[in-house]
Amino acid sequence: FPSGHSSMSFSGIVTMCLFLQGYAKSLQQPLIKTGNMLSRFISWSPMIIAVWVACTRLTDYRHARIDVFAGSLLGSFMAWFCYHTHYYGALSGNAGKRRRSD
Repeated sequence: FPSGHSSMSFSGIVTMCLFLQGYAKSLQQPLIKTGNMLSRFISWSPMIIAVWVACTRLTDYRHARIDVFAGSLLGSFMAWFCYHTHYYGALSGNAGKRRRSD
């Protein structure tokens, strides 16, 4: 039922985007600050690749829209869950740092 290509592309790309966002810590700074808008754009620009993969599933008539949408949501949720299991969120004071496994 869910598109495997969409879920894999979204899980990988969303994980990378969350990591870049946490590494840049750009959500903790005001949006108007110089360079903050650019760092947000750079950290989320790889999403174009995930959306492109999902769109190719539709244009090649391999999946229905609900399959691609469900795969994209599943991949995004799993990426968010796995990232927040191992790293602090981008809004926390420890953004981009690994959680301790103790």
